[in-house]
Amino acid sequence: MDLNNIAQAAAELAQRRSLKTNVTTPLAPALTPLNLDHALAIQQATASLRNDDIAAWKCLQPLAQNKPIVAPIFADTLQQGEACQIILSSQGQAQIEPEIAFILDQDFAPRGTPYTEQEVCDAISHCHMALELMQFRFDETIDFYTKLADCLVNQGLYLGPVIDTKQALQASKIDIIYQQGSDSQCVSGQHPNALPQQPLFWLVNHLTARGITLRAGQAVITGSYAGIINVKPNLTTRIEYQGLGTIETCFVPLKN
Repeated sequence: MDLNNIAQAAAELAQRRSLKTNVTTPLAPALTPLNLDHALAIQQATASLRNDDIAAWKCLQPLAQNKPIVAPIFADTLQQGEACQIILSSQGQAQIEPEIAFILDQDFAPRGTPYTEQEVCDAISHCHMALELMQFRFDETIDFYTKLADCLVNQGLYLGPVIDTKQALQASKIDIIYQQGSDSQCVSGQHPNALPQQPLFWLVNHLTARGITLRAGQAVITGSYAGIINVKPNLTTRIEYQGLGTIETCFVPLKN
């Protein structure tokens, strides 16, 4: 895959995002990434086409070789407050993943030696409850590298209240209660990498090894405690991480 095809693929994915609708047709064969390097190059090329910065990253410690879970999250998709605009699924629901966001207070630039876990922990300014906003821009049969190039189903990020950092670093399991009107459900949440900071340690050294700097102020989400949760739009939604805090917001359909 040459640089021209990478640029064309990035332009196509950027255009799909700008439409703010669910487009599921596959990329043309010439624009389809064939390996990890292609996919990550398309990610970075897509970011360079935008008018906003990378405000956050999503990651998970890799569960399979050559299948890293890493993608930028863009500044104009970052949300907070009593209303959260979201592109609905084809079933008319908002799709979210409950996570913890770590906020960095220093840059991590490429260097000759890996960063230690202690260095990364020392750079955590604070933590938030967070909801990753999801959107399937391809159907479920699409290959992994295309999903990776397109930022792994990420639509954006909602940042909830600040939570205690020490508690966040120990949060291997969280009971999550989500409520809309009289409908209330509880999920026994468990982090897929045991502790939520483990993917952060991996991300810092993965990105810097590839020549990418993480910036002070960026948020990093590190995996869902409950997979994807489908919630109804236009209703006040209360999401409690038991013992940590509560988000209260309303998911408002985002229109083109």
